[in-house]
Amino acid sequence: MSWLKLCYKVSVRRACRLVRFRRATFCYQSKRPEQAYLRKRIKEVASEKPRYGYRRITILIRREGLAVNAKRVYRIYKEEEFQMRKKVPKRRVSPQLRQVRIPAARQNQCWSMDFVSDNLYNGQKLRCLTIVDNHTRISPAIGVGFRYTACNVIETLNQAVKRYGKPECIRVDNGPEFIFQGTGSLGICQRGSIRLLQAWQAHG
Repeated sequence: MSWLKLCYKVSVRRACRLVRFRRATFCYQSKRPEQAYLRKRIKEVASEKPRYGYRRITILIRREGLAVNAKRVYRIYKEEEFQMRKKVPKRRVSPQLRQVRIPAARQNQCWSMDFVSDNLYNGQKLRCLTIVDNHTRISPAIGVGFRYTACNVIETLNQAVKRYGKPECIRVDNGPEFIFQGTGSLGICQRGSIRLLQAWQAHG
């Protein structure tokens, strides 16, 4: 409509008549209240409570005295991509006898290796590979990344071995990152512990 007014120098009434558009619709101004404060408050609550869904956020905002609809909170919550991922059901593993763990008596006798995960403020998942010497309780290395594969595990282990020496064995869980099919790499991962005497021959 503005293009017709500018190019042909006509009034709004005549421009609407030419394109068969209601003048009342063209002149309509939205009466919806500003959403800037509500959007800002939803961001603050979602950052402080990342595990809260839109329903609990709605309750908290209503307690502050704001008359807000749950559908409106859900729309803003979805636009800002605060939705949490649905939990994947855990795999069922057949029960096995627990192995007797012998305490480590010296340095580099046994390491433990496992992953810890967390979510950033934007919902992106962050993974950390933690390695601990079971005797000295020193962490030889900590790897951080958004995705961690078996190749990344080997690279982190190489850095730890160069600095602290080669361990006799490493205790891990049954995670897929600890199973690598490449030749001369991490070898065969068994439940409970894995020995690395042959694993490091390819790396000197």
